[in-house]
Amino acid sequence: MSLLEVYNIKGGRSKVKGDGILSVIPGAPLMITDNIDIPLRLVNGAIVEFYGFADSDGTLIRDEIIVTPPAYMLIKLNHYVGVEIALPGLPPSVIGIEPISITYKAGLRKAVTCSQFLITLAYAITDYKCQRQTFT
Repeated sequence: MSLLEVYNIKGGRSKVKGDGILSVIPGAPLMITDNIDIPLRLVNGAIVEFYGFADSDGTLIRDEIIVTPPAYMLIKLNHYVGVEIALPGLPPSVIGIEPISITYKAGLRKAVTCSQFLITLAYAITDYKCQRQTFT
């Protein structure tokens, strides 16, 4: 597939093109886009904070150029979750989520497998900026 075709991959049943590249800084708000863990309230639409990335052995990746995809995205749960959780070596309420793999097929011999975390950047819009607009 060409690079343009990869960037135009659509996520799920939606007609909207998904985020291809995600740049985040620690503390950036993220929105969970699918149900991950219901008891921890990591469900579609939940807001969490980005903390960092970790390798498969749990080592935090710090200020490095990431060449291979990380095994975990570390996120900080918001205080409203109501579940006390503390993993060794991490601050309270910071947990790791694993990426999922999805294969998109575009014909008989064209396919691409993407590995992605079930999150997107969370953002808001003020009411005066969205007046007279239609959102799906």
